[in-house]
Amino acid sequence: MATSADNAAAVAFPVEVFYSYSHKDGKLRDEVEKSLTMLKREGIITGWHDRKIGGGEEWAGAIDEHINSAQIILLLISADFLASDYCYDVEVKRGMERHEAGEALVIPVILRPVDWSSAPFGKLQGFPKDAKPITKWSNRDEAFKDVALGIRKVAEKLRAEGAAAGPRLVAAAAKAGALPRIWNVPHSRNVNFTGREDLLKKLHDSLRSGNHAALTQTLQGLGGVGKTQAAAEYCYRHAADYDLVWWIRSEDLGGLASDYAGLATELSLPEKDEKDQRITVKAVREVLARRGRWILIFDNARGPDDIKDYLPPGNSGHVLVTSRNVAFRGIAHTLPVSAMNAGEAVEFLLKRTPDTDEEGAGALAGALGGLPLALEHAGAYIEKSGSSFSGYLEIFRTRQHDILGRAEPPVGYDATVATTWEISFREVEKESEAAGQLMNLCAFLAPDDIGREMLRGGASFLPQRLAAAVADDLQWDDAVVALRKYSLVEVEDEVISVHRLVQAVVRDRLDEEGRKKWAETAVGVVNAAFPYRKDDVKTWARSSRMLPHALAAAELAEGLQVGAEAWGRLLNDVGLYLRLRAEFSAARSVHERALKIGDAVCGREHPTVAVRANNLGSVLQDLGDLAGARAQFERAVKIGEAAYGPDHPQVAIYINNLGLVLRDEGDLAGARTRFDRALKIQETSYGPDHPSVAIDVNNLGLVLQAQGDLAGARPCFERALRIGEATYGPNYSQVAIYANNLGTVLRVQGDLAGARAHFERALNIDEGAYGPDHPEVAADLNNLVCRLTELEDPAGARAHFERAVRIYERTLGEDHPNTQRARRWLDSLG
Repeated sequence: MATSADNAAAVAFPVEVFYSYSHKDGKLRDEVEKSLTMLKREGIITGWHDRKIGGGEEWAGAIDEHINSAQIILLLISADFLASDYCYDVEVKRGMERHEAGEALVIPVILRPVDWSSAPFGKLQGFPKDAKPITKWSNRDEAFKDVALGIRKVAEKLRAEGAAAGPRLVAAAAKAGALPRIWNVPHSRNVNFTGREDLLKKLHDSLRSGNHAALTQTLQGLGGVGKTQAAAEYCYRHAADYDLVWWIRSEDLGGLASDYAGLATELSLPEKDEKDQRITVKAVREVLARRGRWILIFDNARGPDDIKDYLPPGNSGHVLVTSRNVAFRGIAHTLPVSAMNAGEAVEFLLKRTPDTDEEGAGALAGALGGLPLALEHAGAYIEKSGSSFSGYLEIFRTRQHDILGRAEPPVGYDATVATTWEISFREVEKESEAAGQLMNLCAFLAPDDIGREMLRGGASFLPQRLAAAVADDLQWDDAVVALRKYSLVEVEDEVISVHRLVQAVVRDRLDEEGRKKWAETAVGVVNAAFPYRKDDVKTWARSSRMLPHALAAAELAEGLQVGAEAWGRLLNDVGLYLRLRAEFSAARSVHERALKIGDAVCGREHPTVAVRANNLGSVLQDLGDLAGARAQFERAVKIGEAAYGPDHPQVAIYINNLGLVLRDEGDLAGARTRFDRALKIQETSYGPDHPSVAIDVNNLGLVLQAQGDLAGARPCFERALRIGEATYGPNYSQVAIYANNLGTVLRVQGDLAGARAHFERALNIDEGAYGPDHPEVAADLNNLVCRLTELEDPAGARAHFERAVRIYERTLGEDHPNTQRARRWLDSLG
């Protein structure tokens, strides 16, 4: 009769394959392994790569471990292989010993022509079948297919015979560490298991440290993040360390007690038939306390109180817990389990499916947030449907509810993405109404960096319980604790992060009315808290943090067609901030959306539409679309004149911007007419020293300079600079514009020292305000270069021009007029 270990062996195959080869044949070895890719994906074989191990004793030890555990040993035959002392004296010798003992099968694969008939393996059946070396086949792809077919037949035979017909192979597997005597791990080894190397190493090091405090370890993390899979993989990898590996389903108290008591039967304890399960549990604890080489796995434990009475006293064995709950620190050392990183997720998808598109795998892995459960969902769907990474991603984005709702639990998981967190959500809502509301709100924001400060700024839009929690430290902590208990969020310094798929499932479990309500709430919160003010540098960094939330909230509200006025206003502010950051293409898209919603909600002739048309025009001008910019400014002027009359200061702003486009188009007379009109309106409205007057007088100076009237332009720039310094102080970005323009006039007038001083001042101000890679900085560099060239400093001039070109290429693109102009100036230096 087969033992529990034998039965586990029959389930536990895939068959492990070991490659013995000369490293001079490394490329052919890779082709052999590649030909077996489908066998790996089907779970028929598994393999190991010696090149992932460093040299020396570690490498030799890994070789010994795997040649002793493999069921199939491939000898990759060539003259170099036969000449290798290590291959011939170590790997061939050990492989043949195991072959003759019935513990493994040795299969020669003939890579290159060589006489191998007198070798110890000379009488074995080799592949390709006709004994012709792979390198001599006219079609080498066919040769590799022949090798793969032969190995498939051998591996499938071993899997089919299993424990019943291959006892020596089973015994060898047990000897190699796959099968301890008592074993009930309910999961077959996952042939697609990927990554987690650091986690598994930390777990092993802690359990083997001998430190009593480290003998109980908890893998803690979000549902679906792969805690159970990591625990199962640890059991398979380190089974040789134990005589007893016992898996205990711990999500409910009944199953926990039953599984734990079941160990009494395997241990042949007299108490195994006791009706009072407490007696049986006590007996198991006492026996385990007296023996070593065991590990208990409490899978999906709800909390420390559920398992503490099942932990054997002393330090004779190991305990591994998997849980969503963070509260195990009192009885166990906790190892957080996070989603896979990008590299691990891509590697998993490529291993799990027939698709070989790495770029597509990367895009899909990013959309799924590296969550193992979701990746397995995707892999199973692609494999069954014959789809591709890009095909699945398109369906996921457009029909997420359908694809997650119809999925079945993947192999090795008890739930789907759509159901794995439902119990947690319900428990959170029972424990704390504010926590449930916070979870709903977070689902309509960006997944990371959700700050309590932002929620405070928009507290007037929050429901009563959540608003109270945001305002009160104790209530806030209660809400956060309820969410952290089930690993639904991560919290650090009052900043929340939530997995994007958790967000998706939270949104999906709400009805349509609920989704609209929370989308409007999120937009309201972000709108109220979005801090951007162009004239306040302190708001810029906070705006950067808020930007992802603004875009996410606006997109969700737009998709649900709610809160149009609010998210239209939010998008306008976002567009202004993006323009400040020189992200002009993104700013254009946002401003176009804001203008469209303004037309729809306010009406095409509303003053709000004029503001948004003006802002879109400014971005189009930045991008070099002068005709498009002029059309938007003309529309803004028309709406403004109808709404406010021809002499209103707001109209002057639109007229001024229209003049700037006309100047860029070369219509200097038309530009001067607009600047004169705008300046007159602003002086009449605000007096001679208002910052709006400075803008208009500065622009008038620009057109005078372009017309060759330097004597008229210089006092305009001096007046603008004087007003700017008095209004904003000496180091504000608007002051840099006026200083720069004054420098250009001084340079032409021959005052080179004065010009250089103003250019350097402008550069210093803009670098401090915008950072080193902004187009305004590039413009300052260009102006300064002219001065350096005249002082015959070509090296300095070239360095500045090269930097300016790099900035323009990154922010404006290679085809923008400013980029091309800077490149021509650079080329002119020779």
